[in-house]
Amino acid sequence: MTAQFPDEFLLEGQAYTLAGINGGPLFDPQTVGLNPLPTCTACWRGYVCIYSLDHDQFILTELQVAHGKLVAGSRPFELEPGPIINGVAPQPHPDSNSVFNNLYQNLNLPIPFDGGLLLADGFIRELYVHMGFHPAWKYRTVIELIFETGRLHEQRNVSDEVALLREKMTSQPMEPGTKADRSDIEAWVEATFRRNYFLPHVRHH
Repeated sequence: MTAQFPDEFLLEGQAYTLAGINGGPLFDPQTVGLNPLPTCTACWRGYVCIYSLDHDQFILTELQVAHGKLVAGSRPFELEPGPIINGVAPQPHPDSNSVFNNLYQNLNLPIPFDGGLLLADGFIRELYVHMGFHPAWKYRTVIELIFETGRLHEQRNVSDEVALLREKMTSQPMEPGTKADRSDIEAWVEATFRRNYFLPHVRHH
């Protein structure tokens, strides 16, 4: 299995990894006519989003997606140009080596998200695992954003709380190769492929 390409969030001019999600919805490609394809083991979803704020409104700013259809024969899929989204037509990806064939920029698509996000920076290389999405506790700086119907309600730095979680997680490793039983390992694998999080003070929606 392979570590996955994360989504990003631009906040106050800085790019953060989107490392925790509590609530929803986030962007769903199928609602706008996209059919993402898993062209790379590092992106089974077939797309990557860059989110940001526009006057406290949660928006999708940029989207990279491998769009197309499944076909029979030796080629499992056929890539195609994507549809127009929020008045924006896709461009061919400028990187010829990219696993994505469509690039949407300046989308400004509102996301009616309810709940919390953890934005992370300063990944701790010693905690790298070649699997899934890296959780927020593997980063030194973590910012929490709370939204109500897509509007920013609260922003706070939770790096100290996440550091306590990191201490707990690293003192009880659950990665393959440890003495954890099979159910523990399965739970750990499942957790790496979702980005849900829990902090005691967060309101759940």
